[in-house]
Amino acid sequence: MRSCRSISYFIFQIIAVMGNYARIYELFFVVPIAYILRKELLSSGFREILCFYELGDGKLKGEIMVSFSFYPNHFYGCKPYLLQNRGCLGCPKVPFMTNVKKPTGIAEKDSITNKASVVQDFWSSSTYEMDNSAAQSQLSASSVSMSNPNLDGHCSSGSNPPEFVNRGLLLWNQTRQQWNGDKGSSHRKKAREPAISWNATYDNLLGSNKPFPKSIPLPEMVKFLVDVWEEEGEDVLYHGVSKYQTCEDSDVFLSLGRRVDVYFPSCKRSRVSAPFVFSEQLSKKQQTTIDVLPDECLFEILRRVSGGQEKSSCASVSKRWLMLLSTIHRNEQKKAQDFDKSGGSLTRCLKGKKATNIRLAAIGVGSGNLGGLGELSILGNSSSKVSDFGLKAIARGCPSLTSLTLWNLSSIKDEGVTEIANECRLLEKVEISQCPAISNKSLMAIASNCPHLTSLSIESCSNIGNEGLQAIGKSCPNLKSISIKNCPLVGDQVVVSLVTSASSSLMKLKLHGLTIGDMSLAVIGHYGLALTDLVLSDLHTVTEKGVWVMGSGQGLQKLKSIVIVNCNGVTDLGLEALGRGCPNLKQISVKKSSLLSDNGIVAFAKVTVSVESVILEECHTVTQLGIFGLLVSCGSLKTLSLTKCLGIQDLPMIIPSGLSPCKSLISLSICNCPGFGNFSLALMGRLCHNLQEIVLTGLHGIKDSGLASLIKNCESGLTKIDLSGCVNLTDKIVSDISMVHGETLEVLNLDGCRSITDASVVTVAQNCFSLKELDVSKSAITDYSVAALACAEHSNLQVLSISGCQVSNKSLPFLKKLGARLIGLNIMQCRGVSSSAVGLLGEQIWNCDILV
Repeated sequence: MRSCRSISYFIFQIIAVMGNYARIYELFFVVPIAYILRKELLSSGFREILCFYELGDGKLKGEIMVSFSFYPNHFYGCKPYLLQNRGCLGCPKVPFMTNVKKPTGIAEKDSITNKASVVQDFWSSSTYEMDNSAAQSQLSASSVSMSNPNLDGHCSSGSNPPEFVNRGLLLWNQTRQQWNGDKGSSHRKKAREPAISWNATYDNLLGSNKPFPKSIPLPEMVKFLVDVWEEEGEDVLYHGVSKYQTCEDSDVFLSLGRRVDVYFPSCKRSRVSAPFVFSEQLSKKQQTTIDVLPDECLFEILRRVSGGQEKSSCASVSKRWLMLLSTIHRNEQKKAQDFDKSGGSLTRCLKGKKATNIRLAAIGVGSGNLGGLGELSILGNSSSKVSDFGLKAIARGCPSLTSLTLWNLSSIKDEGVTEIANECRLLEKVEISQCPAISNKSLMAIASNCPHLTSLSIESCSNIGNEGLQAIGKSCPNLKSISIKNCPLVGDQVVVSLVTSASSSLMKLKLHGLTIGDMSLAVIGHYGLALTDLVLSDLHTVTEKGVWVMGSGQGLQKLKSIVIVNCNGVTDLGLEALGRGCPNLKQISVKKSSLLSDNGIVAFAKVTVSVESVILEECHTVTQLGIFGLLVSCGSLKTLSLTKCLGIQDLPMIIPSGLSPCKSLISLSICNCPGFGNFSLALMGRLCHNLQEIVLTGLHGIKDSGLASLIKNCESGLTKIDLSGCVNLTDKIVSDISMVHGETLEVLNLDGCRSITDASVVTVAQNCFSLKELDVSKSAITDYSVAALACAEHSNLQVLSISGCQVSNKSLPFLKKLGARLIGLNIMQCRGVSSSAVGLLGEQIWNCDILV
């Protein structure tokens, strides 16, 4: 009996572990277990097995009772009772008496009654659904007793065997009463009316995301779904194969008729394939997989997986598992993994076709084991397949996210961004560009849940307007940088709210292509107390008044850099006001201003006290007078850059003898200004003696004589010279440069100087010992120049560009020698060098990047 009790306890543990899913998947779990155990027990001689399984109080409760009587090599049969579970646990294979005769004698009737009393007690302690089955149970018990005469005769050859007392059943009833208490019929719960209406359909009940009017018990919902599946005609669940391999197997599970002593209600259709082949050879198993389980079961299993390594392993099983793992919220996990409250350390960037929901789900599941995701950039295009599902996966799995960049993602909507804002509350930097479906709702969610936000950039988002950005300004006290570009719904209200609300923290402000006016600039000038960087671009409605008020507001005391691009309000008066009102201004850049003249440049130079860099681009009304007036008047100027200023003309000028030179200027850049020629260079040489960097590109008017005066007057020693596109320069000026500044020169660019020959390269190789970068592309050099560079002593050359030059395979040995110290080599468009030679060279100087 001890072994019987241990087996009984083992069966109870199996049913308890099955939990809430045992009822739904009875065919998958309960039937195979009952079938195997029944055969093993009956083969050992146990008399009967009684089991039931009930549902009470809306919660699934598995209860099992096993009663055994041991008769060696004999048994009466198996009686399975399944309560409220519309399935079958199994039935005996021994023959049953189907034609039960009515007992005629009184003693016979008493015997039947006594033998059925135990079973009747069991029914009386069960749930209310089986109360009316007592009579049927008594008749069933009598049929069993009368249908096994051979067995009774074997037990006692001379007389009838003693009456059997099922002690296991008695013990079970006592234990069950302790569990449930002494509940009489008066305390039994009334049948609850179904929560789902009889005429409910799948679309009406589950076709929307609205919550149910009242809670629906799980068994009732499962029954409803199974009925729906049956109506859909999903009959082929076994791929055209019979559910049962033999007739004997079908007898185990199918009803044998009303007169048999086992309760057999109508069975529901199974949703999964059975894991065993129900035949006499139980060792044979079907080749099944856990994927036959529905998502609900897998979800419950996977949410109990703890640890990043275990999750990563599960995610590697299949895409289905990966997607299920990505839907598990931290609150739904049995043991959520801790994350770094200061932010993650990983950086991930998905571009183009690689930007997919699957990759985002993988990042969300796997990054927790590697330090947590800190920065995520999704740079999409027309082929990108990223939706809100991917962002939700990141939100659930990456609470340590601090930086998010979304670019060119038309399928991303407010739902995904809102989920990120709700779950990733450590966000500090957000960039959203070309996402037309994102609206104010997303920004309001960020404002409400991300108090650590320091940087926000919005570009080309047509549905983002004043409401969302105003919420950002009011709710993000740590906001330091904001950029708004090409958002047509943004107006003056946004600028006013941002600047006034975050006046103590906002340091960088960029406004590009907005429909704002002078009011915004006035607010910036008065309340931008912490601003250090200001960019105003394509503000066509701003006038001279707005720029003047901004400069005169005395609120930009900490401003260090200002960039104004294509704003009609930038005039001489406005530029002068900026010079007065920004005492700490270090850099000013004015581009595409047609109203700025020499007077404004000179006036600004006189009133500013700290400006170090002036950049003028496409300012066509600025001439040579304004440039030299700036050099003379601004004593702190270090960098001057002129690009495409067509108003500059190369005219001779007389400089007064008492005029002091500009000693502070160290960098001069003049690009694509066709009027800048030899006279202008000569004047520069007389005024600027401490130049260290000279960039003169696209100046077709300068020659060796004009540049020589500038080169020779640079007393500090030049470190960088860029003369690309100056087609009239010859070897003479290169010789002068190498002789005067050979010891300090580090970068020399002669790209496109067609008159430069091998003589220039030989001079450079002999005199420029500090040279690190040399570009002689599209010049007249040959293999001899490469040989001269390779044979130079004390050479520090690291980058060499000979693109488009007349070099051949003869240079390969010298390039190999140079490759010992080169990190970059450009031999593009060198037709004399064969592809095989390039391949061989690449193998020999593998540490050098070669452009071919």
